[in-house]
Amino acid sequence: MPSHRCHEEVGDILGLSEEAVKVANDMIDSPEKYPVLRELGVKHDDDRLFAMNVIRERLSELYGMDGVLAADLHYALDYIDRWLDPNEARRMLNTMGKEMLCPKDRRGFADPKRRVWHPSCRPGTIPITSYCVKCRGKDRLINSPFCGECHAHILEVPGVSSIPDSLLLSMLRKKMNERKVNPKIADFVKRNVTFLVNKIVEDRNKRGLESTTCWK
Repeated sequence: MPSHRCHEEVGDILGLSEEAVKVANDMIDSPEKYPVLRELGVKHDDDRLFAMNVIRERLSELYGMDGVLAADLHYALDYIDRWLDPNEARRMLNTMGKEMLCPKDRRGFADPKRRVWHPSCRPGTIPITSYCVKCRGKDRLINSPFCGECHAHILEVPGVSSIPDSLLLSMLRKKMNERKVNPKIADFVKRNVTFLVNKIVEDRNKRGLESTTCWK
């Protein structure tokens, strides 16, 4: 995730209270230091909507709207950083591939060796994407989604060195909408995504971290 200095520099550009940004960084990255957050089960970099709302409320009590904006800015920058981390980008692309490859009329995942069906993805499973012409998935072994001639495919991403900026922006918009990020922060991020990407890449480079690159 971006360094606290990176978060603070971007917060300064937005004109947010320096103290609000620093406390937001600390609450989100070290919630165990705060009894209320610890008792409610808030974890490090917890981007569940429930956890985000708890932190927003606490920061709002301390710093008003600046506190809320500081928290939402932190979450947005963290999400951009995930796409700039090659390992995280690969994980998210693989997850997207599994979701996209599941057919509309057949859901679930299967262990290709044990031929056991599961309703959700588990380690070692692959999404059900196709069936043999003969059985069309109807004649199957007990708890198996396909017969012996059926086959399945999965999108494998061996390594990620670059991603299209349109994908990053699309997924960023989706995440900010799902997590109800304040419109002021969402608008700032969307208008300045290239600047923010470059800012975070520079921050990662200073810490010796490899980054994916974005292309149009």
